[in-house]
Amino acid sequence: MPEIAAGGLVACVGLRGSAQRLASGSFCGYLSECVLSLFAMADPLPAPVTVASPAEQELIHQLSRYCRRLHWGATALQLLTVFTALAAIVLSLLVATYTGSGGLDPSLLKLLAFLSAICTALFSGFRLRSKAADLRTAFRILNADLMRYRIGQYSASQLIESYSKVEERIGQVEVDGLGNPRPTEPTP
Repeated sequence: MPEIAAGGLVACVGLRGSAQRLASGSFCGYLSECVLSLFAMADPLPAPVTVASPAEQELIHQLSRYCRRLHWGATALQLLTVFTALAAIVLSLLVATYTGSGGLDPSLLKLLAFLSAICTALFSGFRLRSKAADLRTAFRILNADLMRYRIGQYSASQLIESYSKVEERIGQVEVDGLGNPRPTEPTP
């Protein structure tokens, strides 16, 4: 079990505390935890108890790779969210500060305003935060089900069913303001 504590469970549980640190004002702690969680996923799964067939071994291999991709995707989306939000704020402050003062070339101010608008659109239009939360939740579910399978509490068919539920949870990328309805249930 030490490899579990050193890997996936720390990555899963650790980011919950980082959201609390972010709310309390420790942005650097949140950002560093996002970056560190990228490297915390060595192999969170215990060794299999029994795997009956090569098909089941391939299933475990593919789902383990998919689980790692979910983890990386969630962390990358969290970092992209932080970057786009900060870039939009900094760029808009630069534009507001230097507009009309003659300190910067007007064409440069237009470029900064354009980049600020792009960052704002990425941050708010594609719902990056909720998509990152969905990926993180999907990672937790699939990781836990893989562990259950490896210790003999789950069958291969239950594992495949869990995978399909995770895929449904992730869903499609929605763009706000383009006629796509918002989800009726809140994202945890």
